[in-house]
Amino acid sequence: MPISKHSFIKFFRLLFVKQILCICFFLSVLTFFPLEKSEAISIEDLQVYGYLDEVYSKANNAQGNKNGSFDLAHFNLLFDFPLNERWIVKSHIEFQHGVDTERDFGTVKIEWNYFQHSLSDEFKTRGGQTVTPFGIFNEVRDTAPAFLTVEAPQNLILPTTRGGFSFYPEHNKGFTILGNFLGSKYGHPNLDWDYTFYIGNGENRDSVNAAQFDDNINKAIGGRFQFMYKETVQFGVSFYSGDRAITADLDSVHHSLGTHFVIDNGIFNLSVEGAYSKFDQTEEWGGFAQGSFTIFDSFFPYYRFEFLNPDASIVNDNWETHIIGINWNRFAGVFMKLEWNFHNRGINNKLVTLGQTSFNEVQSSISIAF
Repeated sequence: MPISKHSFIKFFRLLFVKQILCICFFLSVLTFFPLEKSEAISIEDLQVYGYLDEVYSKANNAQGNKNGSFDLAHFNLLFDFPLNERWIVKSHIEFQHGVDTERDFGTVKIEWNYFQHSLSDEFKTRGGQTVTPFGIFNEVRDTAPAFLTVEAPQNLILPTTRGGFSFYPEHNKGFTILGNFLGSKYGHPNLDWDYTFYIGNGENRDSVNAAQFDDNINKAIGGRFQFMYKETVQFGVSFYSGDRAITADLDSVHHSLGTHFVIDNGIFNLSVEGAYSKFDQTEEWGGFAQGSFTIFDSFFPYYRFEFLNPDASIVNDNWETHIIGINWNRFAGVFMKLEWNFHNRGINNKLVTLGQTSFNEVQSSISIAF
């Protein structure tokens, strides 16, 4: 069968141009690596740190955890192995929900596993598996000591638990370039900014390991750009674009765009984030607003409103959550949290059962960083 001109052009664009772009990106990154003498390294240089958190939650009906349960949510170990002043290897291993391999309970997974080369503060390169930089929380989505609430905003980092689909993959398997610019070095002492740009395998079917294979011909790209004014005001924009495999022979385009805004003067904090995503023909959008303040440098009362519209074409499928709580920084590295959650869903949200569209939930946790 003769190949049409249109088919040839489409094949050329997909197979050749994008692959050449990927190769050029890879080679351009390598050109910034100066040759350096290899030296012996010592295990004494290895830095180990981590965190754990235990959560108790109870809901007033079967839409949540009605029985009330303790959950050893995370025990995570992080490793930094500096090779020299420019090179470092980083790894993060996560043990979730009390791992018991004999009974297939809990999970063990790699959160990140990458090398980093630092040419300067303005230009660094990472290769391997990293957590996708998107918005405020995704890079610390499981790091409970790093945020005030018991959980990071689930409507954005894990919308599948709210009846939606993921705005972006949790991890990127590929290459990343990043850097930060201190305005004081460039005559703007009140303004700092940073950037991250990445390219990787993107989203695969659940049966295909994205750290080993790409399920489709297209490479995913994404990035985040942030601006800070007087270390008090932050504004950022994030994006993600890639093909997502539906079957072995069928892909669909997935695009996401997000923005966030933070004001923090040391006493009061306001954080706002919104995101929009389109996968195949489904459009999803959501966001949150969170306010908190500080009392005696130890108590942090907070309120957060979360909103998710899982499918813009379906009426009354939204999921809204109101969270009121307090975080007590008992002493360095120890955080005790108590909060009340009110969840209200539209009747057409696919996770609603028994016609129960709302439920209350009390959650508490202790998070320890070491």
